Amino acid sequence: MGASLLRLHFHDCFVNGCDGSVLLDDTSSFTGEKTAFPNMNSLRGFDVVDTIKSQVESLCPKVVSCADILAVAARDSVVALGGPSWSVQLGRRDSTTASLSTANNDLPAPTSDLSGLISAFSNKGLTAAEMVALSGSHTIGQARCTSFRDRLYNETNIDASFATSVKSNCPSSGSDNVVSPLDVSTPTSFDNFYFKNLVNKKGLLHSDQQLFNGGSTDSQGCDGSVLLDDTSTFTGEKTAFPNVNSLRGFDVVDKIKAQLETLCNQTVSCADILAVAARDSVVALGGPSWSVQLGRRDSTTASFSEANSDLPAPTLDLSALISAFSKKGLTTKEMIVLSGGHTIGQAQCSSFRNRIYNETNIDPTFANNTQKNCPSSGGDSNLSPLDVSTSTVFDNYYYKNLLNQKGLLHSDQQLYNGGSADSQVSSYASNMASFFTDFASAMVSMGGISPLTGSSGEIRTNCRKAN
Repeated sequence: MGASLLRLHFHDCFVNGCDGSVLLDDTSSFTGEKTAFPNMNSLRGFDVVDTIKSQVESLCPKVVSCADILAVAARDSVVALGGPSWSVQLGRRDSTTASLSTANNDLPAPTSDLSGLISAFSNKGLTAAEMVALSGSHTIGQARCTSFRDRLYNETNIDASFATSVKSNCPSSGSDNVVSPLDVSTPTSFDNFYFKNLVNKKGLLHSDQQLFNGGSTDSQGCDGSVLLDDTSTFTGEKTAFPNVNSLRGFDVVDKIKAQLETLCNQTVSCADILAVAARDSVVALGGPSWSVQLGRRDSTTASFSEANSDLPAPTLDLSALISAFSKKGLTTKEMIVLSGGHTIGQAQCSSFRNRIYNETNIDPTFANNTQKNCPSSGGDSNLSPLDVSTSTVFDNYYYKNLLNQKGLLHSDQQLYNGGSADSQVSSYASNMASFFTDFASAMVSMGGISPLTGSSGEIRTNCRKAN
């Protein structure tokens, strides 16, 4: 029943907001949401909500809404099954109508591909990272044969033994309403086995397996994968276009790891070393400090293709920058403030040649000076500072340079080019304290992107290779 109550809350919120509309029966003036395709013969728990409402009404009539009951019941169901707790904001009121058509249109179908899932959640103001996390609720509950039959019998990205086992309960025809657990490993415990199943191609629904199928949600986030050398089984991220001849510091990480291993063997992950080293580097150059959340574990593999597709290119326009960061669960404001990391460091001529020779939104003197070290052909690896004013000090001159059209990369100047980011750039240019505060906060957010924790991954003894 816990899974049913959680699902009721989700299916309520995803239509016209968290308003209890999913609970309404049909009337002469509207057809409710209970018979919508994603809900019919699927949603349960209405009688439990009725019982709760009856008891609450006897104590305090017309005080607690049905929408709030769903929200609290969802939280308590997750806790009862071993999951996390959270503070439920109260004060919702109940709708007086419901919409069959909106439920059919807005609720994600089990046949959705990754792009459709990202779009459906984005339409509700939720990021791709939030979509992946919320999908993890499929660690409890069941689905009907009709919703996953095609996957079992026709898809290839599925574990053969898993498919054969589930087919015994879901024949190629008939038995549409026979159910199977969404999480084959621990179907009545709220844990992370749902995601472990996806890694092993044991997602029950097509939409489940789409989350781990060579797309943008496969990446584990802050997992030290960038440090791994190529092996016979994978090509790592070091030679991806945004990284090749660009990333440095691997030897420094090696030294830190070696010293840590002599003091506390297999305790501190390479991913955590990167997070702490980034913070301490910013502080050493005059920037802000922040509390680094620890406990990340290291991946055992890396993805050349993901690095090429997901890392923002220096040629991106503003809309593409916003989209790239949004896919990682970061807001536009966080994108702008994290770009301020370009107040230190350098870039290769090949990454900004087109800007200094062909773009018009650039200060002519700045362009001419930069061209001296970056000819129109050749010299691809020649370096220029990303912040022409104070390249070795962590400050807000990066933003001041953008106001004066002295952004080195095309993607830098896009932040101040008559678009939606202009006002935030102006704010940081005039208020370094605000920049420092927001940068520290955004680094914590970025450091929390899909980390490996618990028993996932490992603690490498050598950051360049899996144990």
